[in-house]
Amino acid sequence: MGTRIGALFVVFALATSSIALADPPQAPSSGAKVATETTKLAGPDDVASRDAAIQIALLKQEVASSKSYESSLLSTVYWSLGGVVTIAVLLVGFGWLGNFKIYERDKLALRSELQVSMNESISAAKDSLSREVSADVENKVQELTDKFKTRIDRLNSAVFEMRLATQKAEMEAEVSPSLALTSALELLEKCRIRAQDELPEIMKFMIEKIGQDGRLTAEEMTRVSAVLDMLPSHFNSVSQRLSNAMATSNMF
Repeated sequence: MGTRIGALFVVFALATSSIALADPPQAPSSGAKVATETTKLAGPDDVASRDAAIQIALLKQEVASSKSYESSLLSTVYWSLGGVVTIAVLLVGFGWLGNFKIYERDKLALRSELQVSMNESISAAKDSLSREVSADVENKVQELTDKFKTRIDRLNSAVFEMRLATQKAEMEAEVSPSLALTSALELLEKCRIRAQDELPEIMKFMIEKIGQDGRLTAEEMTRVSAVLDMLPSHFNSVSQRLSNAMATSNMF
């Protein structure tokens, strides 16, 4: 509505300016005078018709101006919308391109980080597995070593017991008391280390052979005394009897 009123004011101003710029009225000729007089003599109906025609012409100009203005306005709106859409498309394109570059950079960084993390995990797993395997191997080796030592100890004990039994049999079978004392001294030194439960029997045997006039050399007596000095206290009774027997015996 405001647009139409503005257009009317424009048309009215144009009409006014056209009338103002028109040639000034001249003195009417005789023919003009007759026309003027005729117009003056015309009735009010002719004047109303002329005013209606002028209003119709003004309304047509107003409608044409409105159509032209609306067409221009629509064209401007369309161009503006096109520009906005173009800018939006460009912004979306630049945003997608920027996001794509950021995505590629983040992807490469993530891949590198995952690679480093994976390498560290693999290295840690290898180290852990190596330690576990090494520990298992060491445990197995230690277990086998202990079993082997146990078997060797048992075998040595069996061999020692066999040799001890053999030497005891030879000692007891010896006819000469002095030679029997020498064999008993060797057994006394061995049993002090590995079979102390055999010591009382061996010392009693030596006391018996000394009573049968068995003799020890000075070096053998020194060896017997050294063994007796290293025996635990619970052997004091029998070791003292052996010391007394050697003190009263004769030496070679």
